[in-house]
Amino acid sequence: MRNTERALADVASPLRSRLVWLAGAGALSALALVLTLAAWGARAGLLRSPIWVPAAWFMAFAVSGVAAAFGGRAVRRLSAVRLAGRLEREADWRAGSLLAFLEPAAAGTSGSLHAFAAERAAREVADRGPPALR
Repeated sequence: MRNTERALADVASPLRSRLVWLAGAGALSALALVLTLAAWGARAGLLRSPIWVPAAWFMAFAVSGVAAAFGGRAVRRLSAVRLAGRLEREADWRAGSLLAFLEPAAAGTSGSLHAFAAERAAREVADRGPPALR
């Protein structure tokens, strides 16, 4: 993993943690909502058959699974390339100043100069990245 990519991953770590937590909270909320609606329906007399109990649990876990899947998808979509593009667009970074270091250097580029520039970009991400994502 390159320096800039590692710096972007470090900056994204708190966002990933929040997304995982929110996905779990969303899944539990969906589970509770479906079971609550089923219980209210039974109390109101709308659900008379005993089959509603396993059906309600099945629906609750299905909806909870969908909510967790959407949360997991959001976590996976938080890649270094997407984060670099977002920082360049929305946080006053020059276009290409981060994305360029996530790709291999062009042929004929000085290796030491590229490494120096990549290290500088990584430091800048570490310094300016967290406030830009708040």
